[in-house]
Amino acid sequence: MDDALFQAVVRYFLNYTENCRYLETLEERLRCVSVLKSPSDFSEITGSTFSDPVSIWFEKVESIEEEIARYRLLVIPMMKLLE
Repeated sequence: MDDALFQAVVRYFLNYTENCRYLETLEERLRCVSVLKSPSDFSEITGSTFSDPVSIWFEKVESIEEEIARYRLLVIPMMKLLE
């Protein structure tokens, strides 16, 4: 086995538990994302337009979902390997 490949596998094993925990926190954050934080979300002026809390919510959800997908790519192969 190539040394660089071996080092990568070792790194994945060492970070596996931490990655699982972080994945759980990301999934919890996704469940808890709220659309409105305060009434000022409607009245805040950003440039020449009012802020849109719904689009801000979609951006947050999309960002968290992308990060969840990246961490699943790290965690799921290790889960299968450990089984």
